[in-house]
Amino acid sequence: MGAMHAHELEWIHRLQDALRSPWMDRIFLGWNYIDSLGFLLLVLVLVWYLVDRRIGIRLAYILMLSSVVNVFLKYFFGLPRPCQIDPSVSVICSAAPGFPSGAAQTAIILAVVIILECRKRLYWYLGLVFAFLLCFSRIYLGLHYFTDILGGLASGGLLLLIYWKVFPIMEKQWKIAILLFPLLLLIIGQSSALFFFWSSIGIAIGLLLNEKFKIDTKGSWRKRSLQALTVLIGLTLFALMFYKGNSSLKWLFGLGAGLWLSHLGAWSVQKLTRSR
Repeated sequence: MGAMHAHELEWIHRLQDALRSPWMDRIFLGWNYIDSLGFLLLVLVLVWYLVDRRIGIRLAYILMLSSVVNVFLKYFFGLPRPCQIDPSVSVICSAAPGFPSGAAQTAIILAVVIILECRKRLYWYLGLVFAFLLCFSRIYLGLHYFTDILGGLASGGLLLLIYWKVFPIMEKQWKIAILLFPLLLLIIGQSSALFFFWSSIGIAIGLLLNEKFKIDTKGSWRKRSLQALTVLIGLTLFALMFYKGNSSLKWLFGLGAGLWLSHLGAWSVQKLTRSR
């Protein structure tokens, strides 16, 4: 273990000595759910159908790219987590390498997207508080060193440049972009990117179908809420059938989830409400 990590491990011990208790453990274990696929899908659906479809599409693509890039960087650097070095700091642990922190990467992306897309400063402050608590929770839980967090913030910041500068250019030729994006994921992540490769294929098919079967995503709040609820229920069913306990079918969950998120869920609501 390097001298820097030795010092950081000492800081984690001091932090836990000052704060750790059973109820604090439960609080930060709850925050661990935020760094999960289920939470990110929930955020995507709510943004896509209740806030703004364009932002939802951008967020879906940047989060898929972020996940694949983070896995690539983790195994490229291969640096251990504090809980792997010293089990006494482990509230929970993971077998994967620690640098850079994927949670910190996600935290900075979500916080800055809020700042870029929302006018109300209250949302900016809430986004920054969210990012801080998520990053802090990773240190408290013994999952990451402070340098892992800094690495995640840096890599997330670079990805935000793609969101801010590159995505508007890609949107002008979006049909080409959504077909090339899955190949980009495979180039970066190879076999580790297969799930998101199929997810991006599903989203691409859905967006292309939207051109033929127009979906109204700017209707009443009641209608958009029904669309969001339908999409969430469908994604939950897909996960139960194809994701949990059977890794060989995760590609099918990715494909179905992407298609359901981007088209089929809202299309089903539209067909049913028109038939009444």
